[in-house]
Amino acid sequence: MMRVFESVRAAAVVLFLLATLNRAVLVLTNQFDGLYGQDAYAYFFYAREFFANVTRLQSPPPFWWPLGYPALLSVGFLLGGVNAAAAQAITVLSSALVPVFAFLLTHEAANKYKIFAAWVAGLICIASGQLAQSSVVIMADAPALMFATLGAWLLLRYARTRNALTLCAAAFAVGMAAWARWQNLIFAAVWVVTLLMIEFRAAPKTISRLDARTPRMLLAIGIIALVLLPQLLIRATTNAPLAGQTWLENWSIGNFFARTFDNADGHFEYALPVAIFNAQVLAHPAYLFVMLTPLFGIGIFVLRKRTTSLLVLGWILGMYFFLAGIPYENFRFPLGLFAPVAVVTGMGAAWVWAKLSASRLRFVFVGWIGAALCVMLFWQPRVLAPVLEIKLRELQHTRWLETQLLPNALVYTMSIDGAIEMYSRIRVENLWDMDPAALDAATPTYLYADTNNIDSQWRGRLPDQLIRSLTATNELHPIASFNGWTLFRVRNCKYRVLDCE
Repeated sequence: MMRVFESVRAAAVVLFLLATLNRAVLVLTNQFDGLYGQDAYAYFFYAREFFANVTRLQSPPPFWWPLGYPALLSVGFLLGGVNAAAAQAITVLSSALVPVFAFLLTHEAANKYKIFAAWVAGLICIASGQLAQSSVVIMADAPALMFATLGAWLLLRYARTRNALTLCAAAFAVGMAAWARWQNLIFAAVWVVTLLMIEFRAAPKTISRLDARTPRMLLAIGIIALVLLPQLLIRATTNAPLAGQTWLENWSIGNFFARTFDNADGHFEYALPVAIFNAQVLAHPAYLFVMLTPLFGIGIFVLRKRTTSLLVLGWILGMYFFLAGIPYENFRFPLGLFAPVAVVTGMGAAWVWAKLSASRLRFVFVGWIGAALCVMLFWQPRVLAPVLEIKLRELQHTRWLETQLLPNALVYTMSIDGAIEMYSRIRVENLWDMDPAALDAATPTYLYADTNNIDSQWRGRLPDQLIRSLTATNELHPIASFNGWTLFRVRNCKYRVLDCE
């Protein structure tokens, strides 16, 4: 048994199996297919189009988000068929590799008691509730973190081995991380600067250090650019928008301690300022339970004078600085900096372990870490619960609409259009796509909306404007309600005067 804890390869296998088992239990016990909300359906529906186009040797259609994750899902579709189960399986397996690569990254970065530090980092990644949630939903967060952590580990391995193939693989992983989530362009910048320092220090003193480091620097940057080339070509040929533009345009240091925002997603009032909200990654049981936070602080002390600190701490600080300035809060966004947080915490734990000479004290210390990990595992269902509640509501609304609408009816709605399209035969369009002047009088048309949400979040914006316009012209008539939502019949007075009496 001790060989498992002492062997790097055996430990990596055990961590992967434990992470996969943990995710599989969450999926099977909750009978959850990975689809909920808006983003997951958008990724899945687009990935189907992407796969269909690529298999026909056609250019993929434009998409608001980067195409790395849909490209990864295409691998799942190729192996398991074009279905949600295949997409979810790819996400689960990708996320199960995060603890493995965090283990290997920590082992590469640590100085003493490498195995102990690496085990702590890997187990923190398994126990994290937010990573577990992102592991079972069909979204890009966990796979993007997997690629970033892989790229970071391989870079440190390259610094030790100077193997060119390792550098190529690391650069490819960094490119995929950025292609899956634009947020990882920050990590890519830190990665490139770290590579520059590695090459500068490794260059022989007998020749120009600039000449020595240039070829491999250009090779790595070229591979990253090559991975991103398909996205850039689609951007150039279709003028498709790049995800996150509104965040970049509205990013401000003034947002750090702001709590009220009006952005592309509507009006929001938050309980915590943005900077404090995103700092929860260091003390929230869904990320790093507060019992382990002091170990993170010690880990920073341990790393402060090493080359590794530029990569690991630069990754954390760069990501946090960006998230603290965007006019939006989402609890899953700090996941992008969670792996290095686990790495630093593992190194802090190893430092404490080294200072404790008495076996009794070490036993207590391991118990302390174990108790914190148990709290994090216990918290996992609480993190997944809101996702399951959203999915349940979506299915309830879909089943209710099936009892209300005619077979050839068209319904406009928001936030649940993905579920309606996925689990029913109802024709559905997003409310953002409605054009009252183009409504077909021959098609029974309905609007199904949470008017309270539209009034609070979307007041003055297109959804609110559409409803007010239709109401003012007597084209909108409520006919039923369900769970706070109202079903309206849309009667186009321009074409059907008799229906507007």
